[in-house]
This record gives sequence, C-alpha cells and structure tokens, in this order.
Amino acid sequence: MPARSPEVLKAALVRPADPTEGTPAQAVEFQYNPEKLHRRIVGKHSGPPQEIITCSLVFDATDALESPDENPLVVEHGIYPVLAALELLMHPRETRKSSWWPFWPFGSGSGLEHEPVLLFHWGDQRTVPVRVSRLDIKEEQHDPKLRPIRATVRLRMRVVTDRDLPRRHPDAGLWRQHLSTMQQLAGLKIEKTCMKRTQELGDLAASARVVDQLRKLVKSSRQRERSGLVALFAGPSGTGKTMAAKAVAGELGLDLHRVDLNVSVSKYIGETEKNLSRIFRKAGQTNAVLFFDEADALFGKRSEVKDSHDRYANIEVNHLLQRIEEHDGLVILATNLQDDIDQAFVRRALLVIDFP
Repeated sequence: MPARSPEVLKAALVRPADPTEGTPAQAVEFQYNPEKLHRRIVGKHSGPPQEIITCSLVFDATDALESPDENPLVVEHGIYPVLAALELLMHPRETRKSSWWPFWPFGSGSGLEHEPVLLFHWGDQRTVPVRVSRLDIKEEQHDPKLRPIRATVRLRMRVVTDRDLPRRHPDAGLWRQHLSTMQQLAGLKIEKTCMKRTQELGDLAASARVVDQLRKLVKSSRQRERSGLVALFAGPSGTGKTMAAKAVAGELGLDLHRVDLNVSVSKYIGETEKNLSRIFRKAGQTNAVLFFDEADALFGKRSEVKDSHDRYANIEVNHLLQRIEEHDGLVILATNLQDDIDQAFVRRALLVIDFP
C-alpha cells in the first residue's frame, strides 16, 4: 500500500470576526506557502520584545487559466480579487456595515477601527496577532485586458503585544494566547542526557549515602511493577539535585524531560492543567524521566478554600496527583523548600533524598 503524503497546511492572514458588530471573519489564504520566513526580534527596555515578520508570497493564475471552464472567476478577474482582499486587510473596518461594496464591509462612514489586528496562521502551532505594516506588490504578468495573472508580494508584519492594545480592546487576548502557546512549547523541551562516563552516579560530587539512595532509585525504576513512581530531591540550591537527576536518567538510558514551571504554570484558569496534561503525554510518548525543578511552586500544600482562587489552586494539585498516579514512568521532584510540598506527594515518594 503506498504511503500517504502528509497534509500540507496553507498559511493565511485572517481578520477575526467581530461578534459585537456581526461582521464575519475574513481570510486570505496563501496560494503557495512562502519558502522562507524571516523573523526579527528586538529587545525593548520594558515589556515584551518587538518582533517583525517578513515573507514573500506568490500568486499565479496561469495553471488555472489552462482550464477556463473550471475557473470562470480567474478568467474574468485574474488574481486581482485576492490582491484586493490582501490590500484591504490593511484598511480599517467600519463598525457599521456599508452596502455599496459587496465583497468587503468597508466604505464611507464613521466609527473606523484603528490599525486592524490580524491573525497570521503559520502551521498548526503558530497563530500570531499582527498588523500589516507594508505590502510591496510586484505584478509580473497580465492578460490582454491588463488583469494581473501573476504577482509577487513582499509582506511585512509587526507582531502585536498586550502593550499595543488597550486592556478592553476586543483583540487584547490574542497576544496572551500566542504567548501561552510559546510557553507551552518551551516547557516541552527535552534535555538529552548526553553525559560522559565521568558524570555517572559513582562520580557525582555527592555523599556515599546520597549515591546509594540514587542507585536504589535506579534499581526500583528498572524493576517497577506499578505506575506513579516518585522521588523527592530536597536541599538548598547548588547541592547537585539537577546533576543527580541527569545521572539517574543516564543510568536508565532515558532522556530527562526537565519541566520549567515558569512557563508551565499559568494564571489563567484551566491553562495549567492543559500544560501539565501535554507534558505528561509527551513524556509518556518518549519514555522520558520527568524532572520538576523548584517543585514547591506547583506541588504546594492545598489550602482551606476561602475563595475561587483557593478552589482552583486545589484543583490543580488534585489534577497533578491524578496524572502522577497514571504516569508509567519515573517522576523526580526537586525543591529547596520541602516543608512547602503537599504531603500527598511526599507520601507517594518512593524515596526522599536529602542533599546537604
């Protein structure tokens, strides 16, 4: 049976729908995905960095014109409709509809939005809020009636952050969604345990007691007969907890999946659980050792429910307990503040190793 070709996703620029005005989403799908995408990211004195995205697009109607009966719109207009739609994405949209222009809700009147915010869709993992700052359109070929049938478009976009929009702007949440996606992807980074033999368990700068406990952990992990195997590394910063986790993973011949809690924990309700589910799923697929550094930030004690924030914080802890119980692999927690760890996690730990 022949192998199936992978589905090719088309990049696109989309103006989101405005439900308050009843205006639908408007999209320009790229005929061909750009071969290159240039991104320039410049740091600022305060706030998020400024990112500029540029790419070149090609629109070509010559193939379609070979089948005129199947492409009457192209025969009648060439590629001008898509060029017009692309240009109009730079225009502000009226907050009330106009009837004289049948293809686009833009015309004379009042209530114009300022610098429309668009979504740049690039694959299934990047949807970036942008403003188109420049279009360079080179019409390279025309039909006898001077309708464009081939053009190259140089597109320049500026990524919109939460500093660019008022808090109550309808598109203010788009940057936060994009940032949350980047944080989730960054939190899934796998650290390979490519360690030399001089960095094996026996060569760690640790006491004999610690090394013996680490060897016991390795043996238990190899012989585990149940899921939810947890170890807790406790001790001050700089005592070798991270190196010990790498050495354990190296002894087991597995990758170490180090979870950055700064990007996994979200202030938005439900986002932390989504991030954790994705992390555990990825670790299960790669059979990696999960390593939560500064675990007290996520595995903290549940509190008495006094308000909604307490309730949702406790939900996160309960969700984490469930995921650990179901995870078929080793989970290592490292903390400088063992007393702040919820006792439910401590009780589940096969070993609690103190790093003096």
